[in-house]
Amino acid sequence: MAQTASGSVCRPLGGLSDDVLTHGATQWRRQVRSRPKGRGREGEEPIVAEAEMSQSAVASAYFSRLDSGDPALMDLFADDLELYFPKFGVARGKEAFGALAAGIMPTLSAVQHFIDPDAFAIAGDRVVVEGITRGTMANGAQWAGGETPGGRFCNVFEIRHGRIARLFIYLDPDYAGADTARFLWPERAAGPW
Repeated sequence: MAQTASGSVCRPLGGLSDDVLTHGATQWRRQVRSRPKGRGREGEEPIVAEAEMSQSAVASAYFSRLDSGDPALMDLFADDLELYFPKFGVARGKEAFGALAAGIMPTLSAVQHFIDPDAFAIAGDRVVVEGITRGTMANGAQWAGGETPGGRFCNVFEIRHGRIARLFIYLDPDYAGADTARFLWPERAAGPW
C-alpha cells in the first residue's frame, strides 16, 4: 500500500484479464450473466450490490474490478455508457469499453493504479478521481506517475441509479514518454512531475 502526502492510503491495482482482451465485452457479459446476482468469483463472499453502493463506492469498485480483471466490472456500466479516452474518442455502449481495452492492453505488460478514495470530488451525479499509474509497456519501457512525465490521470464519472452512465478518462496515453519530438519544454524533462 502507498500513502499520499496527506497520509491517506492508496490502493495499488493490477491489470485487465485475458478474458477482456481475447473475447471483448461480449464474452465478459456472458460470464457475468452466468453468475448469480451479487456474487463474486466462486468461493468469494458477495460484493455489495451495486444498487446499494454510494457514488464513491461505485468509482472505487470500477478501479478494483478493472485492474483485477473482474468480469463484474461490466455490471457497473449502464447499457448506454458514454466513454471517452484520448486517441480513442467518444463511444457509446458497454461494447465500447471492450474495444478500448482490446486496443490498449496489448501495448502494456503491467499497470497499477494508485487512487486516494478520500480525495474524490463529488458533485451531483459526477465523481472526479485523480490518481497515478505505474507500469511497463510491452516493449519494456517503464513509467511511474509523479516520477516520469506520464502516469497521471483524471477520470470523470457520471453515476446514475448505481451505474456508470458516463466515463471520461483524461491522461496522456504516451505513458513512457516515447513521443519526445513533441515535448515542448525540454528543460523540464527532469521534472518534478
